[in-house]
Amino acid sequence: MFFSNRFVRVREATRHVQTSTKHNSLLDRLRQELADIKDAGTYKQERVIRSSQGPNITVKNQQVLNFCANNYLGLSNHPSVVDAAKESLITRGFGLSSVRFICGTQDIHKELEQVISQFHHTEDTILYPSCFDANAGFFEAILGKQDAILTDELNHASIIDGIRLCKAERHRYKHMDMKDLESKLKETQHCRTRMIATDGVFSMDGDVAPLKDICDLADRYDAQVFIDECHATGLFGATGRGSDEYCGVRGRIQIINSTLGKALGGATGGYTTGPKEIIEILRQRSRPYLFSNSLSPPVVGASLHVFKLLQETSEFVDTIRQNTHRFRDQMTEAGFTLKGSRDHPIVAVMVGDARLASQLADDMLTRGIYVIGFSYPVVPKGQARIRVQLSAAHSLEHIDKAPPALGFVMAGNRNDSRLYVKNKQRACKDASIKSISHFFHQNVSHKTLLDTVEHLNKDPLMDGILVQLPLPPQIHTQTILDRIHPSKDVDGLHPFNFGECAMRDRSPCLIPCTAKGIIELLQYENVELEGKTAVIIGRSNLVGNPISMLLRKHDATIIQCHSKTINLPQYVKQADIVIAACGAPHLIRGSWLQKGSVVIDVGINFVSGKTQDQSLIGDVCFEEALGIASLITPVPGGVGPMTIAMLLKNVVTAYKQTH
Repeated sequence: MFFSNRFVRVREATRHVQTSTKHNSLLDRLRQELADIKDAGTYKQERVIRSSQGPNITVKNQQVLNFCANNYLGLSNHPSVVDAAKESLITRGFGLSSVRFICGTQDIHKELEQVISQFHHTEDTILYPSCFDANAGFFEAILGKQDAILTDELNHASIIDGIRLCKAERHRYKHMDMKDLESKLKETQHCRTRMIATDGVFSMDGDVAPLKDICDLADRYDAQVFIDECHATGLFGATGRGSDEYCGVRGRIQIINSTLGKALGGATGGYTTGPKEIIEILRQRSRPYLFSNSLSPPVVGASLHVFKLLQETSEFVDTIRQNTHRFRDQMTEAGFTLKGSRDHPIVAVMVGDARLASQLADDMLTRGIYVIGFSYPVVPKGQARIRVQLSAAHSLEHIDKAPPALGFVMAGNRNDSRLYVKNKQRACKDASIKSISHFFHQNVSHKTLLDTVEHLNKDPLMDGILVQLPLPPQIHTQTILDRIHPSKDVDGLHPFNFGECAMRDRSPCLIPCTAKGIIELLQYENVELEGKTAVIIGRSNLVGNPISMLLRKHDATIIQCHSKTINLPQYVKQADIVIAACGAPHLIRGSWLQKGSVVIDVGINFVSGKTQDQSLIGDVCFEEALGIASLITPVPGGVGPMTIAMLLKNVVTAYKQTH
């Protein structure tokens, strides 16, 4: 008996080890899968909001603008909708603790089904806990082995899952490709019933199914049409009836599935609406309907009130349409690539890279704008995007919280100035920074330029102001520069910003761009600055003076010279770092340089060559210096691009300070 008991215990322990091993094996596999998801940049984090749903929400104790909810009509926290929910809570209770066919049907459930039918001009409606349930419970109950379903390849996951539960033939057609759909209709002519299933509006791109073409094909091949209207009901079309109204095919769609959980208050609940025979068979066979609890009375009461609001006024539909057009037009003007219908509030801002989309969404949150990045597997690989969703609750001020913007002011017709501005504008476009130019003729008055700068100062959508120098001789340049507000002075030339740059133990935000770019170059190449001798040839406020101040902040020893300095070669020979910025072509010779010195050539000089064309050379004789310096910047292509990059960085810095 003793040995028998020991044997039993050993056997039980062995089974426990085997079970534990299998359990650990599963967990190890899942841990690896989670790690792979994170490495791919597609791991989805839940951001917790600490407020009611609305255009402004609280995330991480920060109030942010919400551009990622399905709250299209702004009704999720609308006072009258909340009051209607409270009234039903008091009079009908919190829940019914039953399925519909036992004791879970109240009079308000039947009333809501009737109201939905009237809204869509259909015969009957059946309510579900969600539209996912409505889609999951539809196809299996209606179609069998003798039938066929033709489904758009980008349909919502709930449609896909609902079709998987059904025994009918399944045929996917290319996204909104009517030729491919027609070929599938021809292939399935032997089937008893054929049903074309499509989203009315596709949730990732905001594009609208070509319902007229689909209905024409359905008529030609004797097929039925099913549409999911979750992102259309209440907001799309002239009166918000949906994509069938928008496309002009009302009465030609056999089945409409939609939700109460988006535009219509945003709580929960879905429905199927259509011919009474279909709705009646769903009540008998649809498993999510038969085996799920009824919709909560507060949701039903609030939903009834929402439909009443939509019957009484077009204000909500009109506002979401206006907001959508305004936002899309501004984003297009700013250079973004958008997808979707111009009339739909889902705006897909295309990014491409999954990791970048996630980083952009995180960065926008730090700026007080809540959006979500979508990537594979939610969207195809290489098509990651930021999805923006507008609401009727958004004000114009919310919409106009635009991307960074830079205003250029230029006077005169100098070719070099026009070239510089053109290059900067191109860089702004590449960086999705909006740029607006104000060009004036050579004889412009001092007052006109002052008024222009003042106008840009007062423009809340303008983050930076750049006055292209030099200005015509009749203009007092420093007076113009002094008029730029310090917070918009992206050239860093206002006395306030210049003073911040000069003072010790201060960290100025807006630093002259070329000087800032030089420091970035030196740091990128790990050039040691502390204790090193830096000789600067130049004393302009654009380069010479600010780079002297910045290098001093990095504990370099500064010798500042200029083109008229006596014994200039003697000073240059001492330098570990040479910065030439005096506008004298090939002034600095290779023989002047210390072996292994670092040379930054800021000079931009147009000189005539052997032909009629002008060439661009620097202040340093590049060929002579190349074999002596350890590092040297070329002209063109060296400091110039860095200056533009720092300009963009200053614009973004000014934007962050403002917003």
